[in-house]
Amino acid sequence: MPERVKNVVSSMGRTEDAQFSPDGRFLAIAGFTLSEIHLFAIEVAGDSQSRTVNITACVTIHSNSLRRPHGIAFIDNEHMIVANREGRVHVFRIPANAMEHEFIHLQPIETLRSSLRGKVKSPGSIDCYDLGDGRFRVLACNNYIHTVTSHTGNMPQMAPDGNCKFKRISNDGVLIKKDLLVPDGICVSLDKKWLAISVHTSGNLQLYKLDQELNRRTQPACILEGTVCPHGIRFSWDGKILYSADAASPYLHLFYRRGDTWTSLPKPDKSIRIMSQIVFNQGRVNDEEGGLKGIDILHQENILAVTSEFQPLAFYELDRLQEIPGLDVEAEIREKSKLRDKAMAAYGW
Repeated sequence: MPERVKNVVSSMGRTEDAQFSPDGRFLAIAGFTLSEIHLFAIEVAGDSQSRTVNITACVTIHSNSLRRPHGIAFIDNEHMIVANREGRVHVFRIPANAMEHEFIHLQPIETLRSSLRGKVKSPGSIDCYDLGDGRFRVLACNNYIHTVTSHTGNMPQMAPDGNCKFKRISNDGVLIKKDLLVPDGICVSLDKKWLAISVHTSGNLQLYKLDQELNRRTQPACILEGTVCPHGIRFSWDGKILYSADAASPYLHLFYRRGDTWTSLPKPDKSIRIMSQIVFNQGRVNDEEGGLKGIDILHQENILAVTSEFQPLAFYELDRLQEIPGLDVEAEIREKSKLRDKAMAAYGW
């Protein structure tokens, strides 16, 4: 990456979620502390023997509406949704010439609104997927009121004058509520059959079948245990692996699907150290922090991107990660989970 980009990466501060654009050309990272969004231009070069991720440019997005941004999702390559922990969920249109600038100031073109059926408050992680009929759906974790709300809208349409027509996004109400206590991460599988939510207070990943039966009273179809404070989560392209960042340990956790469906597991199938102890200790400001925050997969290249405050950006080939033997961290996770539980009790959770 150019020197200027290196300076941006090293100065991002505390980061949260990350997501690639649908075409894989951009990676967006939420700069939580400084209330910024960093958009990086990505190119992957090389062959199967040796590949390089080149970050050719970046732009930092400012807005009066960015207030502790936490979650990011793309509607399409030009429209990005940002969930602000101390604000609201806004849609921004990325200008075609964005990468020609170091900084740009944007105003939202739409905002996800609360309704009697579903309040949007303290929004954290979000995900967005195409419904296939010219419409899209946004799922938003409302961290501190312990719900996931559903919102639907029409895909953006370009008018002949080059302006984008964007209709209001509807609030369809609370989709998931039962057994949620601080939902912190969310991900829909690429085949749109499964929804995964990371629950900060329990350290569990709760999986739901994404079908017509899903509603606020639905219990999880299965629960994956063995993570301290799960944060960013992503399904593999075929939906057979679920990757989980752990905000309170230096590990990336992998869970494998058995057969055609997901079943409950008492611990991860594999835990890989993704962060040195020195870096982890730098971020260990409390018993819920220190580890990875945002993760996303560039499925076109089978590359995983990870971010955290003191290891701001790193990339890994998923095939090579699969070859790394898992570590026996069960006892360590159990001890760190006890510290997490004490912290949760202090909050009254």
